[in-house]
Amino acid sequence: MSIKPSYLAFLLAIYFPVVNARGVEFNTHLLDTDNRKNVDLSAYSQEGYIAPGEYLVDIILNGQMIKDQQMVKFNPDNTKNNSYACLTPSVIDAMALKNEVKKQLTFWPGTQCVRLTLPDSSVVYSPDNQALSITIPQADLLYQDEEWSPPAQWDNGVNGLIFDYNLLASRYMPDKGDVSTNYSLYGTSGLNLGAWRLRSDYQYNTTRGRDYNQSSLSLPQTYLFRPIPSLQARLVIGQTYLSSDIFDTFRFTGVSLTSDERMLPPSLRGYAPQITGIAQTHAQVTVSQNGRILWQSQVPAGPFVVPGLSETVRGNLDVTVREDNGHVRTWQVNTSSVPFLARKGNIRFKTAIGKPLTYAGTSHTVEPLFSTGEITWGAFNNTSLYGGFIASDGQYRALALGVGENMGLLGAASFDITQSVAQVNNQPQQTGYSYRFNYAKTFDKTGSTIAFAGYRFSEKSFMSMNQYIDRSNGYGTSLTEKQSYMLTFNQSISSLNLNVLFSLSHQNYWDSSANDNYTASLNKSFNLGPFQGATASLSVGRSRTLLNEQDNQIYLSLTLPWGSQRQISYSMQHDSNGRMSQVATLYNRPSDKTSWSLGVGQQRDEGQQNGALLSGNIQTTTPYGQGNANLSMLSQQYKNLGLSWYGSFTATRHGAAFHQNMAENDPRLMIDTGDVAGVPVDNDNGVTNRFGIAVVPAGSSYERSDIAVDITALPADITVSGNVISKVLTEGAIGYRKITATKGGQLTGTIRLADGTFPPFGTQVKSHSGKVLGIIGDQGFTYLTGVSSANRKDVSVVWSQGQCRLQLPESPDLASGVLLLPCH
Repeated sequence: MSIKPSYLAFLLAIYFPVVNARGVEFNTHLLDTDNRKNVDLSAYSQEGYIAPGEYLVDIILNGQMIKDQQMVKFNPDNTKNNSYACLTPSVIDAMALKNEVKKQLTFWPGTQCVRLTLPDSSVVYSPDNQALSITIPQADLLYQDEEWSPPAQWDNGVNGLIFDYNLLASRYMPDKGDVSTNYSLYGTSGLNLGAWRLRSDYQYNTTRGRDYNQSSLSLPQTYLFRPIPSLQARLVIGQTYLSSDIFDTFRFTGVSLTSDERMLPPSLRGYAPQITGIAQTHAQVTVSQNGRILWQSQVPAGPFVVPGLSETVRGNLDVTVREDNGHVRTWQVNTSSVPFLARKGNIRFKTAIGKPLTYAGTSHTVEPLFSTGEITWGAFNNTSLYGGFIASDGQYRALALGVGENMGLLGAASFDITQSVAQVNNQPQQTGYSYRFNYAKTFDKTGSTIAFAGYRFSEKSFMSMNQYIDRSNGYGTSLTEKQSYMLTFNQSISSLNLNVLFSLSHQNYWDSSANDNYTASLNKSFNLGPFQGATASLSVGRSRTLLNEQDNQIYLSLTLPWGSQRQISYSMQHDSNGRMSQVATLYNRPSDKTSWSLGVGQQRDEGQQNGALLSGNIQTTTPYGQGNANLSMLSQQYKNLGLSWYGSFTATRHGAAFHQNMAENDPRLMIDTGDVAGVPVDNDNGVTNRFGIAVVPAGSSYERSDIAVDITALPADITVSGNVISKVLTEGAIGYRKITATKGGQLTGTIRLADGTFPPFGTQVKSHSGKVLGIIGDQGFTYLTGVSSANRKDVSVVWSQGQCRLQLPESPDLASGVLLLPCH
């Protein structure tokens, strides 16, 4: 028996069930069947008719989802021949209509349901995909930025627990001397309750040797926060760090309310700093601020770039590079923001009140009680004025005033002056000034970017709040900063396949030497005979610490592709301490989730013989986390083994799952497929566990993210409907979405009754649990999905005038062709 295309089209059109809904009434004379009297379409009564009741639907506005899985009530209309969707005021708010347009809307008589009668607007319910599609002219909408959604469309997610962790372990084994082992665990734990988020950052570190065992545990931040959409602000209560674009950050306990740029359209947001450097060997790089780890990872020898940090990070960052051979280098990077301009008439603010806290290892407060505030006002089209203050009940106060200017083709710049007045204990009062200049410019035609961020000069008598806290509480005399600046330049020359990067940071003090770090790199892509896409790079770097220790480095590499998954490379590195190394490396990427490398070479230290160098590294990404293992050996000197694992755990009332690591307070999405395991999600970044739960990153806070089930990677016995999930989640939210997934085999067959006839056309085939497995077509033909060992023995066929039961084969398979299925 052949399958007629018209039957398949009909089956696909009516297959998906809708709760409490009726389908379309079909004209049986149009059906290609010899027995039109044996047709039962009572479940699909009237064309276009929607039965009154409540429906679980996705609400879509102009093709973009604004609310998912919302219960919408359908009321009988005035004619009683159909129903209309009850659009509540909250749904109307989510559309973000202009105020003058909202005033035109009316209610259905005797209800709180809005009647959408705007010109060129429509409301259409689609039972097939359970979607309520609303069309509104774009001119009637308040917001027209496709990359941004209004607050009414933001989702705070569900209540739940999170635990994000980063585990690193290393073992240093010198040929002479003591073996040492280091373990580091850091991350964030928290609780979500409505729009509120409770978070606690934790850091644990232990180092063990033959004669020592040092351990430390700290909680740098423990705080509550939530968004305040009406103010485009973030409220924080607890122990955290001062967020300021003007003043140096410090740790305190109290309350803060700050404008959150992430709630603004992308074009109005700030930037995140880029940190570069050169690792002499396989090294562990740590970026921290006031003892709090912001980023930590193991990197191979050569140039490295710290990925974009949070836009909220401000002030000086400490960069530490711990080499395999035990050598440690540190420097500071200033992350003062590029000039910030507010739109004309807009105001942005930051305010806080509380008491300073001691360093990250402890959590007791110290004097004085302080309050601070800063404000940016868009005074004119291209000019913004800003300022701020710090006041305390002690003998410290500071006042800052500044101006930012958009200079068009010349870029953007800002300049501000800060005055401090301080008196420490019984010493004379001192007044000082600090001057700061920022500049940024992107040259679109040449592909160049210049950022001269945070040039700052401070008089010797100027005192920051950090310095006042240290000195007034007896923590010693901190260094008095004199001058600091950071310059970055990036040039891309596409015609030459060349990219140039230069980064410079400088910091010096009135009573100490300077802290400098310079990095420059050139990267060139070219074709070399059979090697298409070869790359060469040259990097040079110089660093100088406060102890006047200087380190110069040069790094050269050539990489040749070897097939589609492998590369071979040669690298040479030399530094001012007389160390020189040459390494040949084979890099292989057997899959999108796994890669490994093996390197051999030699290293020569000043005054020592050449030593053989061997290194290996493997890293893998799974739906449950990311892992890395590396081993390096230098003959007659040392061996070093490093391991790392980055992951997260999320639990809600719907279920729990281990999953890939989340960054900062970025939102996450929990996907629930019921009891169906093995469903891949988000390009295989997640997969449902044995309980049908998967958790994947949900993009950036306050930005729309579309996450899809990987249909092409689904196991053969699993089918999924509604595979694309679209949400706009707030900061730290745990989004949730339940999707329909069916596990089991698929088959085509002919269902025949005991008397040789067939069940009526349009009859549903259901499992013992009531799940619809398929619809019967002409001559008993049916296509069934979700057939499993649990439901194959008890399948019912029920129509208006009868019913029967059938048993399905043990191993259903479409390849078996059309099977005969007796129904008794």
